[in-house]
Amino acid sequence: MEKVKRIRRSNTRIDKLMHDNGINTDRVMAANLGISYKMISHRLKGAITMKTLEMFADYFDVSIKYLIR
Repeated sequence: MEKVKRIRRSNTRIDKLMHDNGINTDRVMAANLGISYKMISHRLKGAITMKTLEMFADYFDVSIKYLIR
């Protein structure tokens, strides 16, 4: 029987930017942005707000367009 590999959540540009900048968890990212963890966790369900996207874009110095491509 084959072992099922655990899928890592590294398929979004936000995850890649977080990883590249040494940010290991959504909780750390939330603290860095000064927002609640709940606001960050909504992105996993595809329910991220434009305001939160703007915060990510500003923090990582990228465009919103880059984040959502």
